[in-house]
Amino acid sequence: MVSRMAASEAGAEKPPPSRAAALANPYYPAELAEREWSKVVDRREFVRKNLPGDEGANGREPSADCLPPGGGNDYVGLALSGGGIRSATFCLGVCQHLAEAKFLRRVDFLSTVSGGGFLGGFVGAWIHRKGIAAVETQLENSESQPVRFLRENGRYIAPNGSGDIGVALASYLRGWVALLCALGLMLFTLTLAGSAAQECLSVTLPTTWTSHPLLSIDHFGHFWISPWWLAPYAAVVVWVIPFGAAFWLLGDKPLRLAPVIVGFLVLTAFLVLAYMGKQPASWKHVLRTDLKGIAGILLLAGATFLWTRSYKLKGKVAPKFVAGFGFAVAGAALLAFNGFHWTWQTKGHFFSPALVLRQALRLYAPDLHAPPFETNLAWASLTLLGYVWTVAFSGAALTNNVDLVRRKLTEIMALGIWVVAGFSLFAMVDTLGGTLFKFLLQGRDVDWSSFKRLCALAPGASVSLVAALKALRKLPMASPVKMGAASPVALIVAVCASLLAIGCASFLSLCAHVLAYRCGAVTHHSLGSENPVDPGAWITLLELVGVLLLVVLTIGRTKTLLNLSSDLQLYTARITRAYLGASNPERQDNPAKQNVTQPERNDDIPFTEYHPELKGGPLHILNATVNETISGRSNLEQKDRHGFSMALGPAGITTGRVAHALFWSVPFVPKLHFARRILSTNRIREAGRFLSERWSRLKLILPLKGPVFHPLAADPQNPRVHRVEVPTLGGWMGISGAAFSTGLGQQTSSAYSFLAGFFNIRLGYWWDSRINPPLRTGPLPLGFREWLGYTVSEVFFAQSYLLDELLARFHAPNARRLWNLSDGGHFENTAVYELVRRRVSFIIMCDCGADPTYTFEDVSNLVRKARIDLDAEVTFLDRKELKAVLQKDLWPLFGHPDDFAGATPGHCPYQATLATIDYFNEGTPRGWLLVLKPSLHGDEPLDVRDYFTKNPSFPQESTMDQFFNEAQWEGYRRLGRFIAARVLSAAPPAQNSSGARAWRPAELSRPA
Repeated sequence: MVSRMAASEAGAEKPPPSRAAALANPYYPAELAEREWSKVVDRREFVRKNLPGDEGANGREPSADCLPPGGGNDYVGLALSGGGIRSATFCLGVCQHLAEAKFLRRVDFLSTVSGGGFLGGFVGAWIHRKGIAAVETQLENSESQPVRFLRENGRYIAPNGSGDIGVALASYLRGWVALLCALGLMLFTLTLAGSAAQECLSVTLPTTWTSHPLLSIDHFGHFWISPWWLAPYAAVVVWVIPFGAAFWLLGDKPLRLAPVIVGFLVLTAFLVLAYMGKQPASWKHVLRTDLKGIAGILLLAGATFLWTRSYKLKGKVAPKFVAGFGFAVAGAALLAFNGFHWTWQTKGHFFSPALVLRQALRLYAPDLHAPPFETNLAWASLTLLGYVWTVAFSGAALTNNVDLVRRKLTEIMALGIWVVAGFSLFAMVDTLGGTLFKFLLQGRDVDWSSFKRLCALAPGASVSLVAALKALRKLPMASPVKMGAASPVALIVAVCASLLAIGCASFLSLCAHVLAYRCGAVTHHSLGSENPVDPGAWITLLELVGVLLLVVLTIGRTKTLLNLSSDLQLYTARITRAYLGASNPERQDNPAKQNVTQPERNDDIPFTEYHPELKGGPLHILNATVNETISGRSNLEQKDRHGFSMALGPAGITTGRVAHALFWSVPFVPKLHFARRILSTNRIREAGRFLSERWSRLKLILPLKGPVFHPLAADPQNPRVHRVEVPTLGGWMGISGAAFSTGLGQQTSSAYSFLAGFFNIRLGYWWDSRINPPLRTGPLPLGFREWLGYTVSEVFFAQSYLLDELLARFHAPNARRLWNLSDGGHFENTAVYELVRRRVSFIIMCDCGADPTYTFEDVSNLVRKARIDLDAEVTFLDRKELKAVLQKDLWPLFGHPDDFAGATPGHCPYQATLATIDYFNEGTPRGWLLVLKPSLHGDEPLDVRDYFTKNPSFPQESTMDQFFNEAQWEGYRRLGRFIAARVLSAAPPAQNSSGARAWRPAELSRPA
């Protein structure tokens, strides 16, 4: 991964390929298994050499040569689940006992998510800096400096109280204002462009068109009706209707042109008879013109027939011949349906069936009193219908797949309906803005100061809405998944989001109307104002739109706006200083640097240099969630998961079920030769180290072959070394713990996302995969809509991704370059998922997610996804089975998850449960899962029971509480250590009453 890592790998003896392959499974490729197995071998060898005389709790030395025959492994895994600081503190107590029992050195994999990642980063960084021996010695001592540092900074978000709250508020307001300016300026430019287009059309359109009521508004009572209501009407006529009608004109199998030709013949005969009755003098001319139209449609039919025949002869005739017939059909469609008027010397029109339709409109439009605008729309609709039918018929004939063509027609029609909805929404907002503007102009008691006061009220109203949103978030069961879409809270949130969106858009429209009025807009004179009319006002508006568009594009190219405007930066900084700074030597050696609010050098660790496994620690796997509400395979909205997992380990990255990538080692050599004469050697070395830490965030990875679609590879069949963004260890810890954001994985809701995004309650991270979606190859190419969306996202870069957050439209990796990452618990909160992937034989899991009723929701989610994704069945032992495998003194502590049902946090009879993991791939033995559950058995230390007496929700307090006082922090830490000491006792095994071997959980890590 880094140069010294490459040297370590090159110097260490690799296991035989057959053994590495034996560890692999369909979800854990041999290349990744070999890398990680090699690191486990090196880790155990380091422990054996540096901790001599320690043979572990089961009498077996942690030797490097311990792979059992048959393809299994004896990996030991520790999973620290999500749950905020509650989880981090409880897991600290568990890890203290593991260090005291000398069991931490036997952990091969440490998988963390969310709050568990805080503690995992703390332990991993400490081992990375000091080594496993020093950490085991000091971690068990609660008076050691790093542990005391954590205790003193239980309020890591605001350790200095109101002073830090002020800093957090300033950071929040800075990001919020930047977000509102970026999005508000873009939407304001859009509304102003609508006003400019409206003025332009009113000046340039023919008089017969501008006479339409909506384009010549005089008055509509107290309301002003936007002329943009014509846009959805026009979209229906020229888009939705042609594609809808083409569906029926396509005909059934086999494809036939006869019905269409007969239809034109009947229409021609009807028109000739009508002209004979109404205009006897011109019916002969009409007949000659219509015969040209009939000739045109016959020529089109013949060309299409020859094209289909030439397609069937493909391979027997020259490709140029087939292409020539293709152009012939296209030309026939152009001549038959375009409405162009190619004149000859006789000054008659060239053949065109469209003329037949135009004659029908000319004949009957006056009798129907059809306005010119509607008449031209109808003519355009019929012309487009001919185009669509020609292309659809040809496509169906060539592909011999009528159903596919019909499906495409339906999809395009559906897109047209969305366009109609968009235009309607814009017209409605423009109507509301114009009505407000009309009210300001015509109101007797309202002057321009009222508009200024209205703007002044906006900040106060926004603060009130923020307070209301926070109050809603504190309501019980506020998750849209738990409460359902029809619950009262969800309905309130949806209504608030809708009103807020419409209100903000209407306010921007009002501002656009004000600016258009100040520019002397033409149509605004109809509002009753005496403002002088400027015929060239639309030119001034276009100039303003152009300037604003340049500003919007400049802001949009500021890619750092996406992540720097969110709360993640402050959140990550506080986590880094509290949990990684605890073991920072510069802080430990200098009492003046104990202030957690001040960043110190080396608090954070570049992930390219983070390797606790090189000093006897476990391989640390950090879990995050990639939010994906728009599926990459079907381009449809996902209704269930809304995302997939992303795991980052020392050997590579895993995304989803089968997509993996290995880190590739490339040394970084900064070029500072120009400074050698000015700077000293030490300064050059420090500057080089700084640049290395900054620039090494772009890592090189090598995607592995295998899956059909690989989100980390441009071409899955030809994987190459590819650069991706790799934040620091603290950055990954913040991403893994980004619980409150616009993307919540399977809990993502459009209303919640809009409110959270609008008020900048965003902890998600836009991760740069550095893969250009249009350049991808494979089975998931970009369609027209995906390509158009990607183009817009590249032009308006920042605004596009911010709007995606507000609208909860998180696209798949094949459609966007940036991926939205959030809390790993949004996909799987126990952190066991990646250990199951690796077929770990013994897993200790701290289930610290908020579970006041002990329903084991997170564990149930793990069981379901392990079965669906990883072909593994997790089965919990009932009371009878537990007694058969556990020592008798542990029976009162273990229960089946159903035995916990109905318990309360302070009156739960059990504190652990045990499960088997059946891996359904050949040669892999059964694994064990030990779950530690925070609960009170009744015999805990006095201070723990006292804290429960004063706080009855302990130890299942809300995850929203991230401000732990000393008693609260110590209560969770002591409870974690107490439960771990009781359950993970290292006493020797005994035999139960039946004479069978009885296990203590620690013994399961080295099964006999």
